[in-house]
Amino acid sequence: DILDYSKIEAGKLNIEQIELDLRNLLDECIELFSTAVTQKQIRLLLDVSVDTPCIIISDPTRLRQIIINLLGNAIKFTDQGFVTLSTQYDNTRSELRITVRDTGIGISDEQQRNLFQSFSQADSSTTRKFGGTGLGL
Repeated sequence: DILDYSKIEAGKLNIEQIELDLRNLLDECIELFSTAVTQKQIRLLLDVSVDTPCIIISDPTRLRQIIINLLGNAIKFTDQGFVTLSTQYDNTRSELRITVRDTGIGISDEQQRNLFQSFSQADSSTTRKFGGTGLGL
């Protein structure tokens, strides 16, 4: 992820545009976390809307990376309840929305404003409590 960030900053990140089986990619991402959610005794749900296309044009590596980062973060900060990965498709705009929702600790409105600033954290105490480098979201 850090290497990708450097490539983005340098304008050298290549994005593929190829056909991929979306449902298969989502299932792979869900399966990756099956042990973690079992150990934490939380539920990991997949909700694919009926209008979501089976095949999409995207970069499978980047899409998988994004979903895994979001799911991993949601699972890490959810001690009870569930994490849901869902899709919605707007046919009129040909727009696919992939959403990760959870019952975790959440991020305050104030912290959300700083969320996408490089190398900032919502709360440094969460790194101490939940572990990690603090370089996730």
